[in-house]
Amino acid sequence: MNNHDLSTFLHRLFIYAFCILATVVAEPPPSSAETNRSIQEIRGSLEGGGQIIYTLSDLKKGDTLFAYMTSTGGNLDPLLGIAKNLQKADIHPADILKAVSASPQDLVTAITQSADNRFLAWDDDSGSGFDASLQFRVPADGTYFIFAESAITDQNLAALEPGFTSGSFRLLLGLDAPEVSENIGESTGQPFATIDEKYIKRHVQVQQLDVMLSEDKRLTFQHLKKLQPGDLISARLESMNGSPVPQLYLTDFGSKPLIFGKADKVGDSVLLSYHSLTGGDGLMLYVDASTMESLPNKTGYRLIVGINAPEVLEGKAVARGLPVFQQSKSVQIRLWVDQIANVDQQNENYSVVGSLELIWQEPAFAFSPDKCGCSVKKMRLNDLEPFAAENEILLPNFIFFNQQGNRWRQGENVIIEPSGRTTYSERFTVTLQEPGFDFRAYPFDHQIFNIRIDLVLATEAFLFENVDQPHNALGDQLGEEEWSVINYDQKIESVTMSENFENSRFTMSMQVERHLNYYIVRILIPLFLIITISWVIFFLKDYGRQLEVASGNLLVFVAFNFTISDDLPRLGYLTLLDRVILTSFSCAAIVVLISVYQKRLEAKGKKEFASKIDNVVLVSYPLVYVVLIAFEYLRVTSSLGS
Repeated sequence: MNNHDLSTFLHRLFIYAFCILATVVAEPPPSSAETNRSIQEIRGSLEGGGQIIYTLSDLKKGDTLFAYMTSTGGNLDPLLGIAKNLQKADIHPADILKAVSASPQDLVTAITQSADNRFLAWDDDSGSGFDASLQFRVPADGTYFIFAESAITDQNLAALEPGFTSGSFRLLLGLDAPEVSENIGESTGQPFATIDEKYIKRHVQVQQLDVMLSEDKRLTFQHLKKLQPGDLISARLESMNGSPVPQLYLTDFGSKPLIFGKADKVGDSVLLSYHSLTGGDGLMLYVDASTMESLPNKTGYRLIVGINAPEVLEGKAVARGLPVFQQSKSVQIRLWVDQIANVDQQNENYSVVGSLELIWQEPAFAFSPDKCGCSVKKMRLNDLEPFAAENEILLPNFIFFNQQGNRWRQGENVIIEPSGRTTYSERFTVTLQEPGFDFRAYPFDHQIFNIRIDLVLATEAFLFENVDQPHNALGDQLGEEEWSVINYDQKIESVTMSENFENSRFTMSMQVERHLNYYIVRILIPLFLIITISWVIFFLKDYGRQLEVASGNLLVFVAFNFTISDDLPRLGYLTLLDRVILTSFSCAAIVVLISVYQKRLEAKGKKEFASKIDNVVLVSYPLVYVVLIAFEYLRVTSSLGS
């Protein structure tokens, strides 16, 4: 290679190197958006009035945070907020609701102003449906906090009642990942949102219950509400009258004992303490006196249970905060009776056509209206029962306690509101047994028709609440011509169905009386005429004719008795009407005997004495008959009173 070629090669090499260097220098460095890009998916749940605070550490100025929160269960209406000043933003939701409700401004304006004061940025419904979606440009380096809450809303169809929603959620967070605002993305990179233990507030709850035990009920239990990981359960059981204290123990969802309480130093109380590492629900606290030799009737105990309140063990705690135990679900019942039919006096039963409505709150049925595009869900009971069984949700199943045969249901319907308020209604026809019928005063008797409805599950699960008695509980045309309802009442009570357990019972009692027109026209008036005829024959003074009429009248009485026998109840005791008929028959028979005697006196020539008998009978017969009837009436009514 000569010098010229070497010079050309070096020149070209210099040009190539310069071009490569220029390209490298001209290529921009990776942006902070690309180096910090990260997506994090979080799943959780919120109870009504709850909130979760996530810590976003070491955010850089210029970063853009995208957040999207959607409900995945329940009726949760999500709300997201970003804050720098935790003290300013961390206000208990219950206090927010109280302030918003008391605000002179309208609900929407008050909620907006409250959120503006708390957060640097917030959102309620910018996503799909009720989903929350927000975008926040970080103004300065530092630590920020994102609040996941329930929006204050109203899901009561009947009235404006602001409140919180509950349910599970999916929270998608993204740094410089704009697709998150469309609820798109999967977790990538390092998690940047955490729950800092120092920002977790352990809610303190203390609840006090009075527990009554007896020989018939030696055991009772209470379901604890869902616990958070790390919650401390403290319980103290003490006697109210110096009686021995029964066992106190805690079980898991499978009834497996977790811990037993121990007697204190004095021996008049049992103490229990349990630290729940994983939280969850299904825990049950038992008070069990089954091993005690004897138990005075209705022995009272005081049970104090606290969550994160260790002072309970020292007996110093007072009730505060939310209830510790799950409350028995209150079931509101309404009953309308449209018809009473087929009153069977002999078999002591009757048929009822009516309408029934049950209303209860089931949080597990709650839903977000935006997910179905509906304000309520409507279904039949056959659709609800499989869903409840699959999700282990208890239903307030019921029976007619005094039912005979089948209950025929028409037009049954289930309506579920977004809050979980569930209404079941049906129209039914059922035959009911009424062993309490008392016909001793028949047909002047008053009867009680009882409709008894029992909840199948014990009072620890479901409980009828105070009756909301409809104004028109009885139909205008009940359809039973023999009876008229003069009064009715509805009440709720607890009845013992099995050892240690009570069930809630609803009873509608209708006091009825008979329409007497039929009995007066068809029985009493003919009976009066027969008795009158047996009396007036003593005016004849012709004892042969008198005997013929008395005998014929007695035969008429027998035929009359056969005629009305199908209308009379066949009972194991005599009714008032039976006594009246028997007394009347006896009087008619005595008239025949007197007539025979008078005929014989006439045949012996003692007509004057027979005539004196006529005079005595004409005066005494009606008086004796009235006295006998009055005696039977007073005898029956006095026995009813006793």
